[in-house]
Amino acid sequence: MTTYKERFDSSQNKAHDKNIATKILRDMNELRSKAEDSPTIPRRWIWELIQNAKDVAYREGVNIEIFCDDDFDLYIEFQHDGQPFTADNIRFLIEQISTKDRDEDSEGRRPTTGKFGTGFMTTHLLSEIVTVKGVAKEPELTYKKFNLKLDRSYYELAEITASVNRSKDSVSNLDELPTHDDYNQDDFNTSFYYPLLDDVSLTIAKKGLDDLEKSLSFAFVFVKEIESINLSNRLKTYINTDRNNDSTDDEVQFHNITIQSAGEADTILTIAKISRRLTSIAVPIEIDAETITVLPIDKDVPKLFCDFPLIGTEIFSFPVVVNNPNFNPTDPRDGIYLTNPQRSHADIDENKTIIQEAIDLYYILLDHASLNDWQNLHYLAKINSIREMPSWLSETYFNDLVLKPIRKKLLHAKIVKNADGDLKSILKEDNTRFMWFPSALRKEIRDEIWKVGSKWFSHVLPQKSEIDLWYHLAWDQCGKLTLDQFADFVEKRNTIEELQKVLHENDAIEWLNDFYKLLMLDEKEYHAIISKRKIVPNQNGDFYKMAQLSQDDGDIDSEFKDILEGFGYEIKSKLADEGIELNFEDDTIGLNEIVKEIVSQVEEKTNDRVLAEHYRGTFDLILSYFSKNPSRSKDLFHLFSEKTHFIR
Repeated sequence: MTTYKERFDSSQNKAHDKNIATKILRDMNELRSKAEDSPTIPRRWIWELIQNAKDVAYREGVNIEIFCDDDFDLYIEFQHDGQPFTADNIRFLIEQISTKDRDEDSEGRRPTTGKFGTGFMTTHLLSEIVTVKGVAKEPELTYKKFNLKLDRSYYELAEITASVNRSKDSVSNLDELPTHDDYNQDDFNTSFYYPLLDDVSLTIAKKGLDDLEKSLSFAFVFVKEIESINLSNRLKTYINTDRNNDSTDDEVQFHNITIQSAGEADTILTIAKISRRLTSIAVPIEIDAETITVLPIDKDVPKLFCDFPLIGTEIFSFPVVVNNPNFNPTDPRDGIYLTNPQRSHADIDENKTIIQEAIDLYYILLDHASLNDWQNLHYLAKINSIREMPSWLSETYFNDLVLKPIRKKLLHAKIVKNADGDLKSILKEDNTRFMWFPSALRKEIRDEIWKVGSKWFSHVLPQKSEIDLWYHLAWDQCGKLTLDQFADFVEKRNTIEELQKVLHENDAIEWLNDFYKLLMLDEKEYHAIISKRKIVPNQNGDFYKMAQLSQDDGDIDSEFKDILEGFGYEIKSKLADEGIELNFEDDTIGLNEIVKEIVSQVEEKTNDRVLAEHYRGTFDLILSYFSKNPSRSKDLFHLFSEKTHFIR
């Protein structure tokens, strides 16, 4: 006869089995639904396996080998030489229970990142049936080799429960197996084997391996437990060369990663890192003799690491990569909660404290790089507003406590190399704009703005190679050199004489024609600017709006212009400079109009003998012209060229 206690125990076991099966089925169904569409989940599997290897590393470090045959046998096998499995490890692996340790060690670091929980489930995207080979070891027991199959291919609770129990039964006889006397901790004793059964599996395998190569150098810098990773199918071995470097708070350190490729010379990747307690920031660099050059961070590299990349945090706009093992990530590990809840939340507060520490470290790195003349400092200014905020990130928090403070710092840091090769700040000390960044939707126009502007103010333009980068980086407080802003600069010179002073050896009229051609690259902007800006010089050298001027037909004698000017008729102020190459269409003034105006002026002035005396000098100019050009004068001024007594 059974007892109540026996009944309770039986019920508890059934409930446990059902809970395990329910969780596995729920997680598998969610993974299945996202296998082909999620931009993040298919990239996680490789990092979950590496993370598990890291958590069982010996003091000497762990080595990893990844075998991937995507041509013939179609499989991935992940091996490492870490410590053996404990009984708990095996059980948690079968039941998919996370062993993440929330307690902290003496340094404040949480010892394990978390093994065999929801994250490990993502490896089943490669295959829903996984074969695990390993060695079991408990302190008081001998080494035992085991072979375990995890089958998550079912869709019903009863089937999942039966599969879990079969996995348990397969290792229940470990005590009866022979002792593994040949155990060597340097061997690759742990293996996870995934057959790649369809195109989806192959695609996921490739995404994971590609992601690994993009982010591995940062993971090596942050995780000293990993000694090397060999990618057999890609004939590459990544070696964590400087993994035992000690970090000193607030001091910039250089960390090398060696890539050995079959038949090729070794490649060295260098990461600059600066740390404070458990928070680190890192950026890729290149060192050539005495020159340090900042390199761009690949757009697919997550900006936040919890030892390993939190895939999905590429969206977190930040100039450097940030790591802290105590970040509190979201369940899918695609971000960290940085929201503004009304109630206090310890995990969120801790995340925000870490981000602020990262910002402080970034300021130190920025100052250090500028002071030591690092090249490509514009990459340290790469932070933008985020168009679509993820659910784990508050827009108010990001804009007010991350974006604005960093941009404020950037405005006065010497990070822009100008066209003359000097490092300059974006703003002057009085907060007025110093640097001007060509700004237009089309690259062709941006390049031409720089080309034309460099003949005038090269010292406030970025280097030509950095035009597009600064176009995408510049924000409202930066000087954006649009076509209209450029026209404003021209207009403020007022005269050709003043413009010539700043153009030095460049001819002002030739330069203006290049400027007009620049404006014409954008027809809409051209018409708007040319109609409102005084940027066209007249024949006195003064700037006017184009509509206020007429084009000189080119057949007007210069003496005639002087004669009209003498009469007080300012013809030169009405005519555009003859060297200007603009299309005035039908708005032109030619010789006939000028002759008529001279005749009209003569008639008006000679009607009054007293008035005529005031223009004696001008009349003399007419007489002089008639004397030197009798035939032409007769043709043009036939009414009075032979009757000049009234102007004598």
